[in-house]
Amino acid sequence: MDLVPPSLFFFVEMFGAQIAKINPEYHRELDGMAGALGVSFNSLLVAQYINELSAFCTSVVAYQADGTIFHGRNMDFLFEATMRNITYEGEFYKNGTKIFTAVMYAGLNGVPTGWRDEWSVSINNRRPSNRTDPKELLENISLIFMGYKQNMKLIRDTLQECSTYDCAFQKLAYTPQIAASYYAIAGSSDKKGAVITKDRLGPAHIEQLSEDNWYVS
Repeated sequence: MDLVPPSLFFFVEMFGAQIAKINPEYHRELDGMAGALGVSFNSLLVAQYINELSAFCTSVVAYQADGTIFHGRNMDFLFEATMRNITYEGEFYKNGTKIFTAVMYAGLNGVPTGWRDEWSVSINNRRPSNRTDPKELLENISLIFMGYKQNMKLIRDTLQECSTYDCAFQKLAYTPQIAASYYAIAGSSDKKGAVITKDRLGPAHIEQLSEDNWYVS
């Protein structure tokens, strides 16, 4: 919470109920989380937008000679001791069937890292943050209140809806979102893998695995 601008708390206190109306089902989860954790709904709501406010991370996708694809990532948070204590591996089910697995953080219901049978994804911070670009940060805050897609919510929706790499690639690359980002995405075969440099409304650049490009990061 120390990384969150105080002004954002002010706006959330004023418009928290309106934000919750953007995606009622998604935010109803926060009611249960807030009660279990003993924190206020609005504080937990602000925490959901950590990636849009200030985040740190790195990913790489690569393949070796036998075609095996690797997808590695790290989370470069400054407060690593706290993050270690709230990290867990979550499994998401629908009608009794496991859909995907994700590395999660207690109190967040978006997904920064996830995988299912045919593909995997991780989000990486591009810009901005309150440390680097206040103007871009204010634009992100504006888009939060306008109802644009939260970045880690986009990952969660994609993991729920897309069983194939190609479906996931299209959805992550071309769905409008709140903040610019990088998406590292890997398939399970055929040198499928890419880093999508994502602007708010679509891709700015896409670098993909190929015969001449054995890794992207």
